Amino acid sequence: MSRLLLIEKNSFIRDSLCHLLQAWFPSLIIKEVICYDDCLTSMEKFKPDILILGITDNGDIGLKNLQQVRAQYPTTVIVLFTSYEMEEYRKQAIMKGANHIISKELWTGHEILALMRTILATKDIYDGEYTKDILVDKDTLARPLERRKKDNRGRAREKEYLAEKPDRRQ
Repeated sequence: MSRLLLIEKNSFIRDSLCHLLQAWFPSLIIKEVICYDDCLTSMEKFKPDILILGITDNGDIGLKNLQQVRAQYPTTVIVLFTSYEMEEYRKQAIMKGANHIISKELWTGHEILALMRTILATKDIYDGEYTKDILVDKDTLARPLERRKKDNRGRAREKEYLAEKPDRRQ
């Protein structure tokens, strides 16, 4: 039975994530924490396999917290749930210990469910040993950004086509 610790200030996001995860993974034990100050205490008592760490305030403080958690709990899968979409921030987060990154602005239930299925299946296969070697090439934040870029290119082509096309309403 897997344990998940969710640290998120925003009650709407926290409740939505909990309901989604409990509906699809009923055997998953979920503990909610509102602020990072309670994180390390909760980590020690609850001993989660997965940590979803919500970061909104200051990205640098969030990365320091992330590094501290990774140092103390090297086998915990850390999913960073952040509003920072900058490429440099994502690289820093991976280097400091995040296994996965999800954008608060672009997340969908389908992506979170797919990520959780992967994490839980991997955990079952490797008996709780989750290593960075298992990471996929692209994090979960990059996919929605790529999709948005493709959509924008498609819209631009459509506008060009419509601009070139003579008006046939005459």
